[in-house]
Amino acid sequence: MGRLSLPSIEEMKAHSEKWGVAEGEALAKRDVKTFQANYVKELIGLTDCPVTPQMVDETLQMGSDWDKHKVLGIMSYHDHPFRSAVTGSLAPEHQTPWNQQFDDSLESYLTH
Repeated sequence: MGRLSLPSIEEMKAHSEKWGVAEGEALAKRDVKTFQANYVKELIGLTDCPVTPQMVDETLQMGSDWDKHKVLGIMSYHDHPFRSAVTGSLAPEHQTPWNQQFDDSLESYLTH
């Protein structure tokens, strides 16, 4: 707290207007994910958050890949592993396809 000074009322209004216009454009193009990613990138630029704009872009790409997997198979899109934008680690593939995995116990989760 106290590390940033507040902008003037005029600057705050202009900033809100800018993001309001961008949101409207994103809704019109049905591209809300990119709008959200751009907003998050602005916010992290104002903080000491260890997340980088590159991590946000990688996460956005994962969402796009996830959407493609969903189109390819509505019952199998959950089965695709993703690489963490933070650690770079690739999640392991589950031994059992998502639509056949009925055991939601902690033990089952940790062993699959």
